[in-house]
Amino acid sequence: TTLMNLLSILAWTTLAGVCLVAGHIFTLRRSSQPVPLKKTIIHYLFILFLKWFSNKQWKKLEEDAKNGDKVAEETLLDILKRNKDTVYGKKYGWESIKNYEEFKAAHPVVGFSQFEEYVQRIYNGEENVLSGDKVVQLGSTSGTSGSVKLLPTVALQPQIFFKYGVCIAFHLIYNNFPGSFGLQKGLKVMFEPTFRKTESGITIGPLSSRPGDRKAALVIYSSPEEVFFLPTEFMKEAKYLHLLFAVIDKNLGSLEANFAHMIFDLMVILENSWKDLVEDVRTGTINSGINIPVETRKILETKFKAMPARANELQKEFEKGFDGIVQRIWPNLNVIFTCDTGAFELYGNKLREKYIKNVNGKELTIFSPFYGATEGLLAVAMDPYSKTYVYHPRSIFLEFIEEENFYQENPPTKSVAEIEVGKKYEVVVTTYSGLTRYRFGDVIKVASFRGKLPAFEFQYRQGQVFDLKGEKTAEIAIFRAYCETAKITQEKLVDYTCAHHTFFDCTQIRYHVFVEIEINGRDKEELKKVQTQMAEVLDKEIAKANEGYNYHRFKLNHIEPLALHLVEPGSFKKLMSFIAGGENLNQVKLPRYLRLRKFVDFMKEYCIFEPQLTKTATTH
Repeated sequence: TTLMNLLSILAWTTLAGVCLVAGHIFTLRRSSQPVPLKKTIIHYLFILFLKWFSNKQWKKLEEDAKNGDKVAEETLLDILKRNKDTVYGKKYGWESIKNYEEFKAAHPVVGFSQFEEYVQRIYNGEENVLSGDKVVQLGSTSGTSGSVKLLPTVALQPQIFFKYGVCIAFHLIYNNFPGSFGLQKGLKVMFEPTFRKTESGITIGPLSSRPGDRKAALVIYSSPEEVFFLPTEFMKEAKYLHLLFAVIDKNLGSLEANFAHMIFDLMVILENSWKDLVEDVRTGTINSGINIPVETRKILETKFKAMPARANELQKEFEKGFDGIVQRIWPNLNVIFTCDTGAFELYGNKLREKYIKNVNGKELTIFSPFYGATEGLLAVAMDPYSKTYVYHPRSIFLEFIEEENFYQENPPTKSVAEIEVGKKYEVVVTTYSGLTRYRFGDVIKVASFRGKLPAFEFQYRQGQVFDLKGEKTAEIAIFRAYCETAKITQEKLVDYTCAHHTFFDCTQIRYHVFVEIEINGRDKEELKKVQTQMAEVLDKEIAKANEGYNYHRFKLNHIEPLALHLVEPGSFKKLMSFIAGGENLNQVKLPRYLRLRKFVDFMKEYCIFEPQLTKTATTH
């Protein structure tokens, strides 16, 4: 009898628990499309776990902020301890180092050339070279500031990124955008890149998030798994399919991509292909213009059905135009999750100006959650409405070079406890993968402190500084000048990049800028006038943004007037594809300063005509 009573209590308790869970699921906002029960339960458990774990990580970071400098030194000593028995660790005596001062004395500040020999040994299959942990991948950098580098990645790094990056981001989302805690799907622009392997079996490729990282987590996105894993030759079709499965779902909760240009590109496709999308939604089929494998098409067409009512709804909104289209077709969208700082600020602004323009009283936030690189996770946003990032002292060890020492070899560094608000610093990293006191080129500005942890803004990459005569024009200065030029000339600018004068058949020292604008049917004579006007305005605006340029260009006349090259529509999309080479579509970045001849020559092919060059410089 006692056993029967216990079983009865257990049964009723279980039933009550199931009812509570079912009731909770029912109250949560979810996809407007039918979702199998199994996937709904997986999605529910996933967000429950993520909310609990992200809250735990947030509290830990808040606690660490109270003693940020000490936690950072603990991380340094942990890195040295893990790597003490490696070839590199033995050479520099990691085992005997007890504090930051001893570490500084033991190892110089270095560039990548310091590690090339060791990376080659890892490439050849040797273990315990830089890191005591097993190298699972040689991560390829985006090549923004020059050639692509291969950096060792250990299994601990993705765990660090998830715990200290992704979890902090989700905590902010759940607590600042309440509608996000639900069973809505998100549109994630992500592709499976092409990888290769060394003879020793180490994977080579980009480290940006990809579908294969956590296949189980794909359940939270609107696109079926088959879309994410389309081969790279079907990337154009994959973008269309991501859109198709997103527009079906009126209750979509988020847009997500590594970088803002990826979401902007998707919105352009939406604007250009809306008639095809509406027809596909209306008929429940994928139109014949989408060239994908027959078997994939069959599978995908089982994932949705004809929805004439939704098609009519979409058509009505599209026919009104595309200002604020995101809020109009997805009225319950909570947040856009992408990086729109640095080189991507342009695309964030373009999204705000048009596709997420506030036309119905609903403001959409673009949340830029992390500051990271192939080298590792450096910092995280702790305010979704700010463009500053707080150093996470458990993810990586950072040092800082003062601005006046940027051009020294082995310059002195400052610790996290020694840097000051308002000053710019070049970042030096020491990582779990064994990169030690490595100058990877990023320059930041300290905006404030959260406890004892600095919050900083990205400024530019050292390789993206224009410096013909010592004027040192940073990427951010040209971007600000570019935005002002757009306002003054009232031109709708699509994109831009710069190139060194030595890539042109010209001995005259001047800035060369490739610019794409919306042509809107204008003939070449009109465009020549626009090119001349924009060159003059941009030249002056760069001088306003950087006193060094103003001094050498207008006061000393050591730099010739700027040469502006208008390029054909679509040129920058082609350049991005050319840079990506089909391998790193999730992390490709447009360099704002082209340092490789092949990229400059590529853009020359798309110039509408040559600029009229004027000569004013008196000395060189």
